[in-house]
Amino acid sequence: MPWTDWQVWQRYLISPHALYERYAYDALLPVQSPPASVTDPAMRKMWLENTGKRIDAIGRIGDAYTILEVRELATWQTLGQVLGYQTLAELHFPGDIWTRPVIVADAIAAGVEPAIRAQGVGLVLVPAPELAPATRPA
Repeated sequence: MPWTDWQVWQRYLISPHALYERYAYDALLPVQSPPASVTDPAMRKMWLENTGKRIDAIGRIGDAYTILEVRELATWQTLGQVLGYQTLAELHFPGDIWTRPVIVADAIAAGVEPAIRAQGVGLVLVPAPELAPATRPA
């Protein structure tokens, strides 16, 4: 997770929205299996790690899992990414309960919030605290 996103995550963890019992970080979601010609276990593992997608965080409450995508600025790309992760997670782990995904952000790009809401994606805003204006010496 980039430093700017990590700062957003740290604000989220101390917010009243961080209600999950546990978190998993940098969770690997395989996109496809390695070719049949790749038989070496180490090479198969490398294939999965290099072609898979990584979820910033997964929150867990009881038996239910929630994908959390963390961004300094939530954009159209963020929305597409979290919806893609949700689809892959439901395909690869069909026996698990997946709640609606959540975007955790400092701010939202213009026009994106209605689409986030329309897709049933949760949105948690944890903006950086305003800094006091610098005072000038007289």
